[in-house]
Amino acid sequence: MVLLLLSAVVVCGGCFTFITMSYIRIFSAMLKFPTRETGKAFSTCIPHILVVSVFFISGTGVYVRPSATSDTLQSIILSAFYTMVPPFLNPLIYSLRNKQVKEAVRRVKKLFSGKR
Repeated sequence: MVLLLLSAVVVCGGCFTFITMSYIRIFSAMLKFPTRETGKAFSTCIPHILVVSVFFISGTGVYVRPSATSDTLQSIILSAFYTMVPPFLNPLIYSLRNKQVKEAVRRVKKLFSGKR
């Protein structure tokens, strides 16, 4: 059991450390860009960071909780969240950067808000 926990911490911790170090290098490089290009670079990286954060936080919630005290239904819901939400968010977040999709979302919001 201890060996399994240790290997999970090493693997997950290694991945998390690698991703964190990569983003530190990316952000330090982006801060050297001119102001206008910095905003474009941040708008590209922030959605990815959000999806990765949701993935790691929900995955940590699933696997770190003690199984003896956890509720089965709660474990199922967390596992479903962990496996379905990040892959669902990726295309949604990245498509919102598209001008046509932004315009379609504005039209749908107007339709539901009653403004025409």
